[in-house]
Amino acid sequence: MIADAEFRATGREPWLTLDPGTAVAGRWITIRYRAGFLQDPIRPLLRIERRSGATDYVALPGPVLGAGWWTGKIPPDATRLSVNPVLGEGLFAFSVDAIRRVSRLRLLAGAVLRDPKLTAGAVLLRLRGRNMRARHFMTVMHGSTPLERYAGWRRGRAAPPRLASPDPAGRARIGVVVDIADAGAEALGRTLRALGVQSVPSAGTWLAGGSLGPDLRAAAAGAGGPAPEHLADEVVAGRVAAACDWLVLLRAGDVPDPDALASLGAAVARDPELTLLYADEDHLGDDGAFVTPLLKPDWSPRLQQATPYLGRLLTVPAGALLGVPLEGAGLADRVLSRRVAEPGLRVGHVRRVLLHRAGPVAADAPPARARVKIVRDASPLVSAVIPNRDSLDLLRTCIDGLRTRTAYPRLEIVVVDNGSFQEATHAFYRELAAVEPRFKLLKRPGPFNFSRLTNQGVRASAGDIVLMLNNDIEMIRPDWLDIMVDEASAPDVGAVGAKLLYPDGRVQHSGVVTGLGGHAGHVQRGRPDRAGWMHALSASHEVSAVTGACLAVSRAKYDAVGGLDEKLFPIAFNDIDLCLKLRHEGWRNILAPGAVLFHHESASRGRDIGPKQARADQEGRHFARRWLPVMRDDPFFHPALSLLRFDVSLG
Repeated sequence: MIADAEFRATGREPWLTLDPGTAVAGRWITIRYRAGFLQDPIRPLLRIERRSGATDYVALPGPVLGAGWWTGKIPPDATRLSVNPVLGEGLFAFSVDAIRRVSRLRLLAGAVLRDPKLTAGAVLLRLRGRNMRARHFMTVMHGSTPLERYAGWRRGRAAPPRLASPDPAGRARIGVVVDIADAGAEALGRTLRALGVQSVPSAGTWLAGGSLGPDLRAAAAGAGGPAPEHLADEVVAGRVAAACDWLVLLRAGDVPDPDALASLGAAVARDPELTLLYADEDHLGDDGAFVTPLLKPDWSPRLQQATPYLGRLLTVPAGALLGVPLEGAGLADRVLSRRVAEPGLRVGHVRRVLLHRAGPVAADAPPARARVKIVRDASPLVSAVIPNRDSLDLLRTCIDGLRTRTAYPRLEIVVVDNGSFQEATHAFYRELAAVEPRFKLLKRPGPFNFSRLTNQGVRASAGDIVLMLNNDIEMIRPDWLDIMVDEASAPDVGAVGAKLLYPDGRVQHSGVVTGLGGHAGHVQRGRPDRAGWMHALSASHEVSAVTGACLAVSRAKYDAVGGLDEKLFPIAFNDIDLCLKLRHEGWRNILAPGAVLFHHESASRGRDIGPKQARADQEGRHFARRWLPVMRDDPFFHPALSLLRFDVSLG
């Protein structure tokens, strides 16, 4: 165990050795830990060294409420455990409070409480000798909690004592402006009382957005502390700017967490160049319980265009109020609209629940606009590159969709044939060449290497936009490619992905989360095609990666990062690796759910079993060596969320 302690990381990946001895090898264990509450709650990384020379890595749930725990089975040949609590240099606080073995009876009882149906499935798998699958089910059940059970999940992880963080240097002066438009006395009193018990006091509190009648004056006077001043004109706004470095914008009735101002102050101390800061939230239920968390991605400008997700706890430089109309509801919205339009915008995200919202949940979820129109100068030529080996029925459906159900005007179709032997396939190629001038065929026989085939197709194509396309894609709506080209034409955008559905209408792809399911996975896979978590199924938004089954990217950017890696990722992870290389160069990857297609997933290639599985495992190891820091901390997937389930659940 590691007692409460303060450490200094002298490298980007500091490792602390756990010493439970060999008694945990081959056992189910639970590790309970805490991190400094003012730190960024990145997922701790557990490293398991083994006698075979192999090393396993497990991303643990992020301690976003102060504490966290993980239950899993340690390999029987494990020799040493260590944990990496942070990513980067500097001071940090961390504690491992307990490492306990879990009996089979306790493991089973805990699983039954979480998911009786899945537990029964795990037991049945165990009886059939499928021990690895049964173990996976148990790990999933102990490592995920439905969002609907947030109140109970929160109670265990927010329990005191919180571990103190190293005090950030240069603590900022943070004032608070409470919007009182349409507010009642009780709501204002609730917010002011919460501000009165902050662990770090504010530099001042002001009221704005409405008139200050007798009932609100009485509520302000009865909340304790100095009576807030009414922020009614530019003169007062000037005094506010002089008294504070930063301002927190609140709505009367909402309740900030006791450590809200301390957490926001620590964030601006870590990054003084910020121009806007937001945090996570939940809701106050009728019974006083905390429910319905809003666990947000890091800054996603495309998502903010479609639906205002930043929320009701915004922090801005104190001078941001100058020149903004102060009367009327929506002061924070007016400040925000001006902020995001200014050059040099730098947005920070405190990945902790710092605000408890008042009011009904439904009123806080405005509908998203599925598509924000992007104006481009022209229609660049798009080269659809399709690797193929026979699979004629799939290929015919895909190409027919390109020819007859795609409205985009400038398109070439490049099929890279990898040794088709069926005469019907070659007859189809001849028929297509006779009637479709946009069709080009490359014959590239040999062992299947998706990356090499795609790169060869790209080199033989002429388009300014490369469209990687699987032969098992089926078009639904004619505007899909227009939407993808709109996004891919933006100078700061790298890869663009579509929303892909199974033939039964369930979601197959809505973006890739690094670390999900082990290395990288399709978030919300298998769920109904509705709005989705954070409107992700209806609004364009930034993601770490998208699938190469339908991916658009400018040729210049594809070439700039070297295309697909033919050596390390011949079959799997090549698309994710491409996207992460694009992000590393500073380009944003976008999921455009307005582009909707069917995907008959891996229908032509089959599943990875036997030798294919060994190859996939090797590619997974290469991926982890290259992208391990990204696997533990996808910026668009909150560290409180589970990496074990493809639906969105708590970790």
